[in-house]
Amino acid sequence: MKQIRYFLFVCVVAIGAFTTLFYSSCRKDFCIGVTCYNMGYCSGGNCVCPSGYTGNQCQYETQTTINYTNNTFTPIYITVDGVQSTIPVGGQLSYQGTPGSMISATARTSGTTSSGNVVGETINWDLVDYFPSAGSGTSYVDLNVSPTYFYLKLSNSSGYDINKVYVNYGLSSQTLDNITVYNTGYTYGIGYYRAYTNSNIYLTSGSHSWSYDIYLSFTTNQSYTFNAY
Repeated sequence: MKQIRYFLFVCVVAIGAFTTLFYSSCRKDFCIGVTCYNMGYCSGGNCVCPSGYTGNQCQYETQTTINYTNNTFTPIYITVDGVQSTIPVGGQLSYQGTPGSMISATARTSGTTSSGNVVGETINWDLVDYFPSAGSGTSYVDLNVSPTYFYLKLSNSSGYDINKVYVNYGLSSQTLDNITVYNTGYTYGIGYYRAYTNSNIYLTSGSHSWSYDIYLSFTTNQSYTFNAY
């Protein structure tokens, strides 16, 4: 009787060992031949990437975004790595890069004539920004005109066509723009000028002139509208 029990015990152990060996030999290791870079690791045949890396082998650094917004009155021309792009008024332009890396850019805006000539002064930016860390979303950069400048708008319902626009007349920052503002009653965007507590505007049409002081709010992206009658 004891021999029978011993025999059965041996059979059970043998069957269990055989089953374990058979199961182990049949189970497939999906990570064999899978290479994960940048300290990624394989799970179920797929690479699990650490923060800052992506791709099927964690081979790419994650890209994050810097978004530039034009809050001015005129298009902004921005240059990055020698490539110029345009940000329309109220528009945005995005760049992508490696988290923590630097982006260096120059940007400018101004009033222009219909033929593209600059009117008033040119506003310039020298931009140095850093791409946000992975997972932190987009970094937003507002492009504003400082309170030391203002944007001039002119409306002419005087019966004369204005052909000379002086701003800050008689001051050290006096400017003269030989442009035509037609007698249409339409409001034209002119350009950017220095903002002072005693800023003024002097307009001529050849046979008529207007001279007025300008009262400014000295706020970011300020403008002043003059109506000539």
